[in-house]
Amino acid sequence: SPGICLSLSGMCVQILLARWLASPPAGRATVSLALGDDDRLKILQARAAAGSSNTNGLPAFSLPQAVACHLVDGADGVTRLAGAFEALEADGGELGFDTEWRPTSLYDGCPALPAAGSGPSLLQLATRSEVFVVDLLAIGADHAAAARFRRALDRALCAEGVQVLGFACKGDLAQLERSGWLAGRSRGEIAPRDLQSEASAAGYGVSRRQPGLKSLVAQLLGSALDKSLTLSDWAARPLSDAQIEYAAADAWVLLPLADALATLAPPPPPPPPRLRRRPSGPDERVRVASQRPSVWRRVPPPRASGCAWRGGAVSPCGIREAGLALSSPSR
Repeated sequence: SPGICLSLSGMCVQILLARWLASPPAGRATVSLALGDDDRLKILQARAAAGSSNTNGLPAFSLPQAVACHLVDGADGVTRLAGAFEALEADGGELGFDTEWRPTSLYDGCPALPAAGSGPSLLQLATRSEVFVVDLLAIGADHAAAARFRRALDRALCAEGVQVLGFACKGDLAQLERSGWLAGRSRGEIAPRDLQSEASAAGYGVSRRQPGLKSLVAQLLGSALDKSLTLSDWAARPLSDAQIEYAAADAWVLLPLADALATLAPPPPPPPPRLRRRPSGPDERVRVASQRPSVWRRVPPPRASGCAWRGGAVSPCGIREAGLALSSPSR
């Protein structure tokens, strides 16, 4: 019978749902990384490299030759960085920033936040002509250099003429604050320009998902951004040249990407919602079904009592079915 069929269908759906919850579907598995588990980390790095190899024939993105890349891992590097921040504050401009950390888990191809107490390993800061890859682990070991770096970073991030650029930067700022690198005015008072949110508002992204940095670079800049080192061990020292170039490109690419987003036309406003008006009284009880043979319509109530209606008595609400014969009282 139909009832038995529906019951069996409901049981099948419950069984399939229970199996799906017990084991995540393929492509959305969550893999935990224990610190020091090099074999598991190598497997995830190979997966990321395989996913990053699909460039659809686009040229690889790389830093222009005119852009200098500096590794800041001591007092001399902090001095150079402070001078660049002073020039940026005087002239004005954009400052792209990004962070890197050793992932502790992987969900849907994205590294999760570092474990509590670990914090980011690198902080990349990019201007139009220079990129500074700050080794936070090395700077943190030198208290004098760390204090000077915090002051310079606080001054640059809060300068009036400096526009801070980030990509999905909420987590980056939270980790920098939690690890103590943001202090003074910059703690909780930075309002960066989040390029991911702007791209999502402009219509980029698939199925209500936020667009990724690699896809935006391919669509707006026509280049393939290498993301194969996303899951590398950023806490290991010394850093390789490939890691430094990767980190620098992740921060500097935000500058031309911001220029491309600024030239896009704003998306059209959404259409206004269609509202349905409900009847507010007995005289407005109207139900129109134009495709049905029987249509209920409101008719005016009789003017006087005792009026004779052909085909039946007068309805107390003044409603009749369309198509019935009706005779009005003689005037």
